[in-house]
Amino acid sequence: MSKKHAKIGDMVIGKPGKNGEPGDTLVALGLGSCIAVVIYDEKSKVAVLSHIALPKTMNIGSENQENYQKLGRFADSFIKEAINKISDISGKTGKLRAKVAGGSKMFSDLLTKDTINLGERNSEAVITELERNNIFIVSKDILGTSSRSVFYDVDTKIMTVKKTKTGLILKL
Repeated sequence: MSKKHAKIGDMVIGKPGKNGEPGDTLVALGLGSCIAVVIYDEKSKVAVLSHIALPKTMNIGSENQENYQKLGRFADSFIKEAINKISDISGKTGKLRAKVAGGSKMFSDLLTKDTINLGERNSEAVITELERNNIFIVSKDILGTSSRSVFYDVDTKIMTVKKTKTGLILKL
């Protein structure tokens, strides 16, 4: 088994274990307004996790271009790329499923009612894109005011969510 960490904007691919060896664990740490999305193929168990920071792909010009070209950074580009990666590895995609966590309203005490709630926008964008691509959302833990870390076990298809403020641990 190997742990594969997705930093902001990264996508990591996990495969199930073989010959008695355990499969991969996909990890996204410190999710505030960001979203961790795992898309997996029900049959092959191949999974892709991304640490999504923004709802839509942005054209930002030449400075910082490299950081913003990561397809895992945006809800719309990640989901399309995840479908392609799963298809490339497993030969074809069967029933794709998703698990989603994050999208908190961070620093809510400092925000006014007119402030953009990025966590909410990210959550809405992810759900819209998953539905648009006919990917069923098996479980989700979104919104609220607590940051989270996510650990997805490819073999069991269980996403463990650890909430920072409360110490609560959820199994999705």
